[in-house]
Amino acid sequence: MIKLFFFLVPFLIILFSQEIRGVLFTLDDPASLDLRPVLRLKERPTPAEFEEIYAPEEYAIPIVLEHKPDVDAFDPSLFTRSALREVCGDFPLVEENVEECYSSEEEKRKSSQCHSVKYRDTKKNDQIWAGLQYADPVGENITTFGDLLEAQDNTNSTTTSEGFSNWYLHDAPLSEVCPPLVSKLFVPPYFTRDYSLIQFVEFSPESIKRGTIFPSIFVSKKGTGSGLHADGGRSRFWTRQLSGRKLWRISPPSQYDKLYPTKKRFHSPTIFQASIIEPDFVAHPKLDKAIVYETILEPGDILFVPGGWAHEVRNLEDAIMIGQNYHDDHVLQQRKLYSESWRKVYEDVGLDNALMPIGPALLDDSTNKNETTNGMDYASFYRAQCLPHAPVPSHLRQWFEREGRESLEAYRDPKTGLGLLQLATYYHYVAVVKYLIDEVGMDVNELDHDTGSTALDISETQKGRTKLEKFLKERGGMRGSEIKKQISQEL
Repeated sequence: MIKLFFFLVPFLIILFSQEIRGVLFTLDDPASLDLRPVLRLKERPTPAEFEEIYAPEEYAIPIVLEHKPDVDAFDPSLFTRSALREVCGDFPLVEENVEECYSSEEEKRKSSQCHSVKYRDTKKNDQIWAGLQYADPVGENITTFGDLLEAQDNTNSTTTSEGFSNWYLHDAPLSEVCPPLVSKLFVPPYFTRDYSLIQFVEFSPESIKRGTIFPSIFVSKKGTGSGLHADGGRSRFWTRQLSGRKLWRISPPSQYDKLYPTKKRFHSPTIFQASIIEPDFVAHPKLDKAIVYETILEPGDILFVPGGWAHEVRNLEDAIMIGQNYHDDHVLQQRKLYSESWRKVYEDVGLDNALMPIGPALLDDSTNKNETTNGMDYASFYRAQCLPHAPVPSHLRQWFEREGRESLEAYRDPKTGLGLLQLATYYHYVAVVKYLIDEVGMDVNELDHDTGSTALDISETQKGRTKLEKFLKERGGMRGSEIKKQISQEL
């Protein structure tokens, strides 16, 4: 009896260990995800409310803004597969000016520099981003948007990577595959600031017709989707469902370890082994009780996803959507913590200055923050990322109203040492230059304390500033050397 007891003890210990108990008693305590619904807002918040309640990094969660026909400038009839074929069918799907895209070697043709046509390879979810491989449309004589739509519709195969209905136009620049539709879409008022697109050069409306990244379009058939992934650089993104229904499952950065991450970018995981739509708790036992948010997007719905959240999608019907990654203040604060290159961007655009007098774009001023609006059309959106066209920031007006002209004149930028007028001129921030001179009453010929330069001096050292130079001269602007000479003659 004693021998039998000692013989059984090891087996009893194993039997009741935590790991084995979880496997043997699955009927009592089955493994499952901690599935939660994505918050859906039937009433639209104002941009100010969104920024205060939903945007801060410390408590940001995915949110669906349900379609409101009385608010959204969105015509669903423009975004059916037949409408896309009619309007965009002849536009090239494959980059025409890259020789490799028409190479005799298949691998050269299957490249991000050539096109955005992909298919999901479920065997490589843990190796490539979202499990998406590049297809070979040129090898199949599919070279226009219309060709792809026709190929997707003319096959019943959705289970093999070779089936055309499994091909997915994924994250393709709309300005390249269907330029006419860019003017039919709007950036919601909550997402109109994007520091990654800042330009200090003149804007041309022609520049958004070809070659701009956003908005990007996704065109897919029922049953397709992407594997679990997170967007690089912890960028935030928003998407609008244009047609069809799409299942989303989204998991926060706090759950990374449970998702079996395999690769990182900018110190943040972007590729994962596990699936949160088809979880395999035997292969990935740590998935048990992982926090996952779920929603199904309907046509017109807008989804906001905070930076770094892993997500996986399935198209429940033939679906079309647009999407856009963006970098607002919250993203920059996060990236500044660990990225030297982004720390430099952060400093270069003046964001280390708490007053932020020359903050790039400051697009919250482009719409009334206390009202819900359609947002901005893309021409206005790209123009607003360009400082020569950005509006006067509201905080600068409030500063003037609160403290008066003397406070603005006394300010010196801690990085450059320049005063506000010279700083605005340096960044070609036309609206601010005009505001400081015409409304605040600053002296157009104020000399910089250190360099002795005037705003006109600074403007003349930069290329392409003829309009700003003309304005400064119309207001009596002079070069520093001329002012010094004049003072010397008077003495």
